[in-house]
Formats: sequence, C-alpha cells, structure tokens
Amino acid sequence: MAHEDTHISILEQNGAHGGRNNLFIYNKQPHIYKERHKHKHKEHNFNNNENTYYWQMDQLTVPTINNNKITNLYLKPGKSRHFILYFMISCYIPIITAVIGPIAHIFSIACLVNKWRMNKNSGKEINDTAIVVVLNCVSLFIGGVSNITLLLHFAKKLSYIKAQFINIIGWGLSCSLLLIDIIVFICVEFDSENYSKGIGFWFAVYTCILYFLATLLLLIHLIGYKLKKYKATIFLPKS
Repeated sequence: MAHEDTHISILEQNGAHGGRNNLFIYNKQPHIYKERHKHKHKEHNFNNNENTYYWQMDQLTVPTINNNKITNLYLKPGKSRHFILYFMISCYIPIITAVIGPIAHIFSIACLVNKWRMNKNSGKEINDTAIVVVLNCVSLFIGGVSNITLLLHFAKKLSYIKAQFINIIGWGLSCSLLLIDIIVFICVEFDSENYSKGIGFWFAVYTCILYFLATLLLLIHLIGYKLKKYKATIFLPKS
C-alpha cells in the first residue's frame, strides 16, 4: 500500500508527462482521487471566500478619506448587509450638513435685508411689517447659534450629544419660526391684487427648506448613533 501511494505521488509530480498514467492510477483507486479532489475543492473555496472578503474591504476603504471612517462604525464590512447605509450616514451626513448650515444662514440674512413684497403698479418695494421682521430676526439668531455650535463640535470643543441636540432643536426652531412667518405673511400681510412677492420672500422659502433639511439629516445621524451603529464622533475630510 505504501508502494502504491509513493507511485501515485511520483506520477502527480510528472505533470503533463505523467498525465495519462496519473488518470489510470486514479481510475484504479477512485477513493484516493475523490478524497484528494474534495480536499483541493475545499481549499479553493476557502481562498475564494477570503479573497472576496478582502476585496470587499478594499472596495469600501478606497473611497474613504482615512481608516477612521471604517473604525468609527460598530458594523464590519462583509459582516452586515446594512454596512453601506450606515457608512454613508455616519460619514457624509455631517459633510452635507456642514455645507447646508452656512448657506441657510446666508439666505436668512438675505431674506431679512430684502423686502418681501412689491407694488405691482410701480414696482417699488414695500416695507415689511413688524411681525415679519421680528420672527425673521429671531430665526436668524437661533440659526446663527446652531452654526456656531456645529463649528465648535467640528473643532472638538463640544461633545457630540450636546452639539446634536442644540443643532437639531435650534435649526428646528428656526425652520418653524420662519414657516410661521411665511404663513402669516401670505394669509394676513400679502394682498395679491396690489402686491407681488419680493426677493426677500423667496429667500425665506429657500431658508426654511434648508433649515428643515439640516434638521432632518442631523436627526437621522443621531438615530443611527442611538441604534449603536457607530460611535459618537463626526469625521470630516482633512485637506
């Protein structure tokens, strides 16, 4: 039996020259062929699975700024089907919010300094009423505080939980006050027969939308943290 095993291994090493004899020996010893083929098949599948896992890991790591974006998540690549979803939420929502916040604040200033209505006949701008100006000013102030809070959090001067609650409540209040301002203006102050909407009104509409988006995005980010999908940390790209 030892002699037969030695003969088989020698024929296997012969490659192309011993291919025909190799097939002949395996036909005579079918159980030996099946065991060796089964072992090679398992080894091949293991290597494929391992390569697939590292391929997924590499593909997910390539678009990231640094590996901290991966280690920030409690989910692991290739282990959870929701990894991509929470990866996008944890990494890119803060970046989008960091862009939306300042733009909304600039629009809020524009809707305060510009008039909300114009005379249809003369095209002259009409001064806004006190309630429109007051609500606009309060919304602008709260939105500014939220932007400063976001900046302090990015600079790691304020904790994640405090910053998130201040920003969500702040931008939510700014959006609500501006929405009330718009509704009051349309229902009470605006006369469609004599006036047309000015540029200040449309800036108010755009600002309200941006405040709402910023609030919604940060709320989604906070929910992901509460579900223990990632750590209480926000990473921004370093230039």
